[in-house]
Amino acid sequence: MSATPRARAPAPLRPPTRAGGGGGARPPQDRVLVITWWDAPYDAELPELPEPGEGLAARAVHRWRFESVG
Repeated sequence: MSATPRARAPAPLRPPTRAGGGGGARPPQDRVLVITWWDAPYDAELPELPEPGEGLAARAVHRWRFESVG
């Protein structure tokens, strides 16, 4: 990860645990969701996370940009 998103990112959340131990969740097919928030206009030039290294991603990387509606 680049230093800029990491510097602005809040501390990671801990997954909830269930009674009896264990916890967390895993989506099918080893998907990963990364959400970044930038206080900037929709069309602003923003830093992106680097592409994963060779052999680290089993799927193509997809990126979407959203705008706040609230």
